Amino acid sequence: MRRHLAWFVAALTGLLLFTGAAQPVAAAEDLPARPTEHYYLDQDSVLDESTKQLIDSKNQYYQGTKQQPQIAVAALKSTHGDPLSDYAPDLFQKWGIGKKGTDNGVLLLYANNGGKQNMRIEVGYGLEGDLPDALAGRILNDNLKDIKSHDPKELNQAIRKVFNAVATVIDKKYKFPKDQNTVSDETMNQYRNSSQDSGGNFLTKIVFIFIAVVVVAIIFGSRGGGGRGGRRGRGDSSFWL
Repeated sequence: MRRHLAWFVAALTGLLLFTGAAQPVAAAEDLPARPTEHYYLDQDSVLDESTKQLIDSKNQYYQGTKQQPQIAVAALKSTHGDPLSDYAPDLFQKWGIGKKGTDNGVLLLYANNGGKQNMRIEVGYGLEGDLPDALAGRILNDNLKDIKSHDPKELNQAIRKVFNAVATVIDKKYKFPKDQNTVSDETMNQYRNSSQDSGGNFLTKIVFIFIAVVVVAIIFGSRGGGGRGGRRGRGDSSFWL
């Protein structure tokens, strides 16, 4: 039985590696060009004037600072079959978001993708300590309903909330003054506390899955004549919807 388990694990590993290698990756020439006059690209015509003004005005302020962080927004019709987790880093790199040498930019990527309406927060290395995956994921999760909404007003409200939350993190890092769009400390603390809880729940799930896999392996092993063995399950977390 142990031999069968070994063959199963090897076959599953090979399948996962093949599937990962077969994932389509957007070629640089297929990615949209960086906008020259604005800090947003509205390919899907979903951004209203309030959202556009918010994005441009905040980035124009950032441009006048020493640190020059950036929050670019891309609203696309489709990522052409690529998952946002692959598409966003490529687009981030092509656009060169943030100050050169500091990598302190953030890309908010929204894609309709045939009505799926996904969104991702892609964070530059220079801001990862301030905007970790868990916090970014919680910001998106708390606005999930409106991100998925077919009502343009609700969708734009969600995009603005996500943008303002990210901007609040950046403003705090660089000690920029607060403005009328700054998210309250109470709300930001809720994001952070919830993200920590989510991290704990994720680890709990991994431990539970590992124990379950080991138990199943032992049961099947004992049926095969006393063989013993087990394999670890692996989990994945992301900050896109």
